Amino acid sequence: MRFCLGEVGVKNRSEITALFRSHSFLTGYPLRCCCLKNLTPQGRHRVLIVVPKRKVRLATDRHRIKRRIAEAYRLHRHLLQAPTGLLIGYFYTGPVSSFAALQERVAESFMLMNQMCRQRS
Repeated sequence: MRFCLGEVGVKNRSEITALFRSHSFLTGYPLRCCCLKNLTPQGRHRVLIVVPKRKVRLATDRHRIKRRIAEAYRLHRHLLQAPTGLLIGYFYTGPVSSFAALQERVAESFMLMNQMCRQRS
């Protein structure tokens, strides 16, 4: 089965603004991650990946970074053990980096999100 962020992506404007306004940021260079409890009653986690043009000028590089982050999410999503669906936002803050570095940061963000969910419940 092919994995695609289109099924689990955050597309609703109100959800995106709520995600940007949330103050639960987890930083790990070059990724900045934030999570928010899902506003809709769907049980799965939904992901938003943002790579700003100001940081990465070439569109091919921006798309490559988005694909790398999506693949790292796909490989490590089994580590996320939150009971309800979360809105997860990944904001890329650095220059073009390797897949290994992105993979490590995504795995770290899942561990931190698990800790945050345990503390809140």
